Amino acid sequence: MSDTSADIIAITQLAATYSEAASRGDVEAAVGVYTENGERHSSSGAVTVGRQAIGEALTKAMDAFDFIFTVTQNGIVKVDGSTATARFPIAEWAHRRDGVVVQFLFWWEDELVRTDEGWRFTRRTQIPGARYEYKVEG
Repeated sequence: MSDTSADIIAITQLAATYSEAASRGDVEAAVGVYTENGERHSSSGAVTVGRQAIGEALTKAMDAFDFIFTVTQNGIVKVDGSTATARFPIAEWAHRRDGVVVQFLFWWEDELVRTDEGWRFTRRTQIPGARYEYKVEG
C-alpha cells in the first residue's frame, strides 16, 4: 500500500471517528479529531476555534437531543505531503427532547494536517444540503 493510500485511510477513519463519537455523545473523542487550535464552521455561520470551545459548543448542541445518529459516507480525500483536504457527505438523524425528529444532510469540507498525534482537522466547514423536521406521534 502506498503512503498516500495509508493517509487516505487514516483521514477517512478520522472523519468516521468524529461521527461515531458524536453519535455516542462522547464530546472528548469528537474534539480529539481537531488540532488544538482547529476551527469548526457550522452551517449557521458560527465559527468555533480550539478544542475546548468546540467541546463546549458540541455539548450545548447535544443537550437539545436525547438521540443523535451520524453517518459518514465515502468521501474524497486529497493528500499533499503533510496537508490534505477532504469532503465527506453526512446523513444525521436526531430526536430532540421536544419530540421532533430532525434529519440533516450535509457535507464536511475539511482541511487537515499531519501531527505527532496523526492526521487532525485544522478546519471543518459544514455545507448544508437538506434539513427535515417532523413530529413523531406515539
